[in-house]
Amino acid sequence: MPAKFNTEISERIAVDTFGDYKISTVLLKNTLTEWGNYETMIMYKEEFLDYQERCDTLGQAHMQHENAITYVMARE
Repeated sequence: MPAKFNTEISERIAVDTFGDYKISTVLLKNTLTEWGNYETMIMYKEEFLDYQERCDTLGQAHMQHENAITYVMARE
């Protein structure tokens, strides 16, 4: 992992809430391309789960957001 890891948000791509779960996919500002420009994370009761996905394209970002929704629905 790089010494400095930027998590500044440039644009919110999608946000969905299911009960106490919140799924967020964002375009990160000034990211290192080797880690991906888009990030999807899941929060449960305001705490981040051990779930983080990164990708390079908007199409992939929408798909990983849908995968996160599937992940949450399987937990319920």
